[in-house]
Amino acid sequence: MKTLIVYASQTGFTKKYAEWISEKLGADLWTADELKKKPDDCFSTYDEVIYGGWASMGKVVKSDIFYSKLRKNPVKKTAVFCVGAATVDEPNMKAAMKKIVPDDLKGSIKTFYCPGGLNYEKMGLSGKLMMKAFASMLKKDEDKKEQGEMYSHSFDISDKKYINPIVEWARA
Repeated sequence: MKTLIVYASQTGFTKKYAEWISEKLGADLWTADELKKKPDDCFSTYDEVIYGGWASMGKVVKSDIFYSKLRKNPVKKTAVFCVGAATVDEPNMKAAMKKIVPDDLKGSIKTFYCPGGLNYEKMGLSGKLMMKAFASMLKKDEDKKEQGEMYSHSFDISDKKYINPIVEWARA
């Protein structure tokens, strides 16, 4: 089975997961920027395609490029993995994951979540400001204070074990 992994990464967490998955599956690896330059039929030689990007504002960043190519050249087996700062047991994560695939593609794309972290040193100014404000807001809520503390500085909770469900899905 020929597999392609496409990803967008700003601070390195998604890239790390994409590389781990690619290595485990022996898959080709493209960035979302490389995908953008490819012809519409670029998926035609692949049996499965997996897209990964980081979570921002309820979407997976640069996934619109992927979805656009996929609509023009459907692939039998398709998945999207989302990387974010939330832990896997974060209550809002399950609801958020249900919204990352456009309605017209729901049911044909499997979704996965991989916790990454935050790297303030690699974030742009607007991202830093947004996350700092979010962390500050969380700290004011007694039930979310711990999460706010975690989000107020850089951290890495990525782990190879989180690719296991993706690899199992791909090999099934």
